[in-house]
Amino acid sequence: MNKILPSLFKFLEYSPVVLAVVLPLLFVPATTEYFETAKVSFFYIFTSLMFVVWGIKMVYEKRVSFVRSPLDVAFALLVVGFALVTFFSPNKYLAFFGGYLRFVPSLAFVLGITVLYYTVSSNLRDKQIRSYVVICYVLSVATAAALALLSYFGVFGLAKLPVSLAFLGTSSFNTVGSLSGLCVLAASA
Repeated sequence: MNKILPSLFKFLEYSPVVLAVVLPLLFVPATTEYFETAKVSFFYIFTSLMFVVWGIKMVYEKRVSFVRSPLDVAFALLVVGFALVTFFSPNKYLAFFGGYLRFVPSLAFVLGITVLYYTVSSNLRDKQIRSYVVICYVLSVATAAALALLSYFGVFGLAKLPVSLAFLGTSSFNTVGSLSGLCVLAASA
């Protein structure tokens, strides 16, 4: 058991790298909505897993580790604001979970982002891993942009694609779902 837990805690350190690589590129053409459903589902599952491992780490170390930052007030105000919107909303389900196949903006998504922030900031201490996160994020967004450019210029349309992958032949295909979303990611990278 003592050999398993340190490797589990290594997962906690490297999990932001996995998120940086997977989220910009993830799309699943097996659902009604290819882009946001897969990304947000992966985000919720992976963030929950990180949060559980962080809890196990705190129990194992017999101490609560929580990093305080100047963003604490901003996150608190954001969560309180979304909680108030949810409480006073005529459709509380929609305000808490988001619209049909659209999860942003919703209280659940804001809570997920907040949990992710505190989990990562409290466990990401190694400078080298932080640089890996940035490098992987930039490379992942660059790959998404390159795929969008190839799609725009019709490279995928030249290939004989099966009907299930015909969407790759459209000139507006990208792994983010919208060109404006891809531009925001590219600008942030």
